Amino acid sequence: MTAAGEPASEGERADLGRAVADLFTAASSEPDVRRVMASADGVDLDLWSAMAGMGLTSLLVPSALGGGGATLGEVAVVAEQAGRFLACVPLLSTTLASATLARLDGDAAREVLARTVAGARPTLVASSPDGAGVAGQRVATRGPAGWTVDGYASLVLDGATATDLVVAADVAGVPGLFHVDPASAGVRRTGSGTLDQTRRLAGIEFRGAAAVPLGDAPATPVLSAAYDVAGAVLAAEQVGGAAAVLDLAVRHARTRMQFGRAVGSFQAVKHHCANMVVLVELARTAAAAATATPLDDADLARAAAVAQSYCAEAFYRCASTAVQVLGGIGFTWEHPAHLYLKRARSGLVLFGDPRSHRRRLGGLVGLG
Repeated sequence: MTAAGEPASEGERADLGRAVADLFTAASSEPDVRRVMASADGVDLDLWSAMAGMGLTSLLVPSALGGGGATLGEVAVVAEQAGRFLACVPLLSTTLASATLARLDGDAAREVLARTVAGARPTLVASSPDGAGVAGQRVATRGPAGWTVDGYASLVLDGATATDLVVAADVAGVPGLFHVDPASAGVRRTGSGTLDQTRRLAGIEFRGAAAVPLGDAPATPVLSAAYDVAGAVLAAEQVGGAAAVLDLAVRHARTRMQFGRAVGSFQAVKHHCANMVVLVELARTAAAAATATPLDDADLARAAAVAQSYCAEAFYRCASTAVQVLGGIGFTWEHPAHLYLKRARSGLVLFGDPRSHRRRLGGLVGLG
C-alpha cells in the first residue's frame, strides 16, 4: 500500500493554499481559537468536518481507498496555513497515524484509513525510534479471545479525542502495531495540562484492551518513516506560525507611534524585523526541501532532520522577537502573540529537540 502520488503543479498548490486560507479565515479566527481553547476537548470538530469535506484530512490516504493519494507538498500547504491560523484541529496527529497506516498491508489498516477519509481522527501511540514523542511501555499478548494490550502511554497527540488508536506494543521482545478502539473496555484516557492550549496531549492506560494486529510489517522502519513524514509536516506548520508572528510584528511597527514616529523607523526595531525575515525564509527553504522529497525516498530522513533542527528554533526565535517588538501589549493575554509563543515552545520538543535532530542527522550522513 502506498500513499505516493503525482506532485501537484505550482498553480494547483497556490489554489489549494488560497482555499485553505479562506476556510481558516472564516472558521479559525482568533476568537474561534480562543473559544476552542476554552472547551473541554480543545478540538474544533466543525472545522475538522469542513476540512474532511474538502479532502484535507486524508491527503496521505491512498486514492484507492478514497483519499487524496497526495505528496508531502500538498500536505505542507495545508499545514502551513494551519500553523498561521493556529487551527485547533488534529492535522498533525492524523498525518502521523496515516503515514504509519499507509505503510501497512492488511484489512485493519485499510479500514482505519477508509474511516479517516470520512473524517475519523486516528492518532499514533508510539515513540519514534530515537525515543521522541510518546512515552511509556505497552505489551501485547495473544490469548484465547484474541490480542490484548496492557501498559500506558503519555504525551499522546490528541489522545483524548482520537477516534482510533494505532498502538505500538511489545510482542515477545519485538515491537508490533495494533488498532485499539478508544471506546472499548480497558482503555482509560486522561487529558494532560499543556503549555500550548491549541494542541492537546493525553495519557492513555491500557488494561487488557482488545487489539487487532495491523499487518506483519516490522514496526521500527514503519515508525521511523512515519515520524520523518510528520517532522516534515510539522516544519511546514512552524513556517506558517513564524510568518504569522512576523506579520504581527511588522504591522505593529508600522502603526505604533512613539515620539511622533512609527516605531518601525527605529534602527533596533528594524534589525529585529530583518532578522525575523531571514529566519522565516531560511525555515521556508528547509521545510520546502523536506516536503518536496518523495514519501518513499531514503533522503526524506535527512531532509526531515534538517527541517526539524532549524524550523522549530526559527519559529521560537521569531515568536520571542515578535513579543519584544510588540512591547508591553505582547505580554498580555488579550494579544495573540503569546499563543504563537506557546505553540513555538512546545514544538521545540514535540518530536525531539533541535539538538537531537542534529545528532540524528550526523548519524545519517556518517558523522555520528
